[in-house]
Amino acid sequence: MRGIIAHFNAQSLGPRVPDPAPVKVVGVYRDVSDYIMATHQLQRIANRCPLVGDFESTWWSFDALKQPREVQEAARAAAEADLIWCSACACEPLPKEVAAWVRQWSVDHSKPDAALVSLLRCPLSGDFERSPTRLCLCNAARVAGVEFFERRLVCDCPQADDPLTGIGIPPPAAGTPGDRQIRWWGINE
Repeated sequence: MRGIIAHFNAQSLGPRVPDPAPVKVVGVYRDVSDYIMATHQLQRIANRCPLVGDFESTWWSFDALKQPREVQEAARAAAEADLIWCSACACEPLPKEVAAWVRQWSVDHSKPDAALVSLLRCPLSGDFERSPTRLCLCNAARVAGVEFFERRLVCDCPQADDPLTGIGIPPPAAGTPGDRQIRWWGINE
């Protein structure tokens, strides 16, 4: 996240504006844990960019984007945003509605100095570079002409053993720490 902080702090190096315009943030997330993770990271960034101004964010879940009207509204908001977020799992492609949202805002995007932030969960054994979600977001950033920031978050995704994902993650052996269970490491492990 240091790159995003540097990106926004560099924009605030000019003459001090008494009431800077708020930074418009638009984000999409797969599930509640992705939303919590993304908003926590956004709060950390906002705390480290005090000269930038307030961050105003709007979020849509992948489920909300199943409605065409919501896709249109979210794409319009993202096209005008300073910061666009996608928080998801790298082990599976984006749902078709979310991919449509990505295509639409990336073509219509008009904000200079904007950035796309990708927070993707991926197991250590996953081929993160070939993740269908990562590749879609990289391409969107290129098309929109925005800076791309990504963060890989290590997880034990249940989709990791799905042969249809195409990113080459072998299934964990039953009963091992990677077998879709949360592991706590400490003195009693």
